[in-house]
This record gives sequence, C-alpha cells and structure tokens, in this order.
Amino acid sequence: DSAANPSTIDRKRIRRIIRFADTTVGEAMIPLADVVGLNETRPMKEAVRLVMKHGFNRLPVYRGNITNIKSILTLDSWNLMEPDILDNAATDYMSSVLFLSPKQTIDQALPQLQAREDHMAVVVDEFGSAIGMITIEDILEEVGGEIDVGYDFEEYLPRTRHIFEMLDEETYLMDGRISI
Repeated sequence: DSAANPSTIDRKRIRRIIRFADTTVGEAMIPLADVVGLNETRPMKEAVRLVMKHGFNRLPVYRGNITNIKSILTLDSWNLMEPDILDNAATDYMSSVLFLSPKQTIDQALPQLQAREDHMAVVVDEFGSAIGMITIEDILEEVGGEIDVGYDFEEYLPRTRHIFEMLDEETYLMDGRISI
C-alpha cells in the first residue's frame, strides 16, 4: 500500500514531475461530458441554481450547445451572499474565454492560466468546438495528486477515476475514457 510506504509516494511524485513537460492539455482536461454549463439565454436564477447544486463557482456559458462556449461565468461565495444577486444580469459575472489546444503541453498552458483571474480554459478541437475544460487545479493534480481544498464539493460528486484492471490472463476491464 503506497499510503504506508513514503518512498512509493515519493517515486510516484518524481515520476509525475518528470512527465509534467510531456503531459498534454488533452490528457489533463475534464472531458466536456463531465462539464456543467449554462446556456446564455438562461436567467441569473438558473446560474445561481447550477452553482449551488454542483458546487462549481465557474461555469462555461454556451450558445446553442455546450460545444459552442462563449464565456465563463464566475460566482464566488461573496457574490452568492448578495441579497439582490437575482436582480443582476448574468453577463455582469461573465468574462472572456481562453481557448487551448489539446495537443499543447500543460507546462505551456500553466502560465496562460496563471495570468487569468478565473484560472480556467476551454479545450477545443481543430474545428473550434469545445471538447473539455482545464484549470490550474487540474494541472497541479497532475504533479502532486489529488488536492483536498476543504471546500471542494467533488467529494460528494467524485470525478470518475479511469480503471484498468486485469481480471485474468486474457481479460482486462477498462474505463472507456482511459488514455491509450
């Protein structure tokens, strides 16, 4: 068990650090199927509901369908405590989007994310359609493993881990999203 053996943990971290420059945005991103977004035509009430329900304070705002992301809506705890928040337009809380290629390495993406207030980017394919999202937290987890920030609601809605298990000598069980 790696939790009982500190040298195993250190070896895993060293391996992650060495691999850092080779890891692509596409490998570290959250796939679009796992992303919660807001249609740009929806009212502020819906934005607040999604943030409260899912625990994400940043939501991609899309036009038509989620592959057409136009902005990022950010509602922090202070915003949610404003008594008249529902009277405000959702556009008051939106910012422009940083688009990244899935082929870009995470060491190239990190400074771009650090320069943004929301620390978030949309990953797009060669046609400009969104295929995922990436945050600084996703990149840091590539090096240091899972980050427990204390207020992360993902413990209630855990991210699916990619499974690769040998059932017998000729049979393997794999998650459909595992990187090959």
